[in-house]
Amino acid sequence: MRLWGVLIDFVRNRKGITLIEILVSMAVLSIAVLSLTGMFSFSAARVWDAYGNTAALTVARDIMDRIKSGDINPSNLEDVVSDYENLHNMSIRVDITGEDEHGSLWKVKIYVACRPGMDPERDGVFLASYYFLKNP
Repeated sequence: MRLWGVLIDFVRNRKGITLIEILVSMAVLSIAVLSLTGMFSFSAARVWDAYGNTAALTVARDIMDRIKSGDINPSNLEDVVSDYENLHNMSIRVDITGEDEHGSLWKVKIYVACRPGMDPERDGVFLASYYFLKNP
């Protein structure tokens, strides 16, 4: 109770705020605002990266689905990948490996980087699957 009375007396006896108090308050407030600004810019960058990776994964899944449906095959793979790169402004690499020319289980690896010029294998998302290819 005594502390409360001291605080009330302190506030009642004051006539105003000094310039130094204003400057100290502004400095503390600016430090807090700068910290929040840095946090928000970091968060925005991570959201943008997640958006790019989601778009890259969507493109990789689309290419994989088209390969499995037979729409994309080794004979038109380069042209289709080039079209995807130009359409979506991404770097793409597709590897199809297999051993038997009569049809076998083939391994498909798709690497997609969300920005052109990036190395898809090092900087992008990776999708792999196996499928049966009758005419490699």
